[in-house]
Amino acid sequence: MEERYWELGYRLNRIRQIRGETLTEVAQKVGVSPQFLSMVEKGRSGISINNLKKLARHYNESLAALIDQEAPAEGVIQLGTARKLYFGSGIESRLLTHDTDDEYFEPIYYMLQPGIKMGPTQHDGSEFTYMLEGHVQLELTDADGKTVRHDMHPGDSIHYPGSHWHSYENTSGVVAAFLSICTPRILQDKYLHPPEAREDEEK
Repeated sequence: MEERYWELGYRLNRIRQIRGETLTEVAQKVGVSPQFLSMVEKGRSGISINNLKKLARHYNESLAALIDQEAPAEGVIQLGTARKLYFGSGIESRLLTHDTDDEYFEPIYYMLQPGIKMGPTQHDGSEFTYMLEGHVQLELTDADGKTVRHDMHPGDSIHYPGSHWHSYENTSGVVAAFLSICTPRILQDKYLHPPEAREDEEK
């Protein structure tokens, strides 16, 4: 899934929800199928510039406003404009705070494509996870080498030491989404830039 698809899709979904319109209503007015519009909003399909212009006119938005947005320096952060973290192919991740000096709190929104595994990894502090959508298998291995696997579904949550080796795997056929909060701040300093940029910094 391309990141730009995901950003645009989230933005289109948010506008439609705020206006109180259904997929079917908007699709009929724009001239596309509800199924296609749903795929676009979920970030699983691109959209032609012609159809995007139709959506912009329908929503009374400029094309630029739909395509180019950045998170504000303060105040509420919309998920579609939150800063990206780069964990690898098939993983969408967004930092849900502003660029602050808070060393003790790091909330991150993750979306894993079907079949994608993130980890194993370990870190200082602790981690809390709340499952939002889909299904993942969380694997935890403690200092004694004991491994436990947890099947997590929407509404499930868990809190564990970051020192335990842990990985998340989407074992389902649909996108999985979850919120993870690390304490203290662990990941953004390393993953806020693409891998090629991190390699340049290390040279």
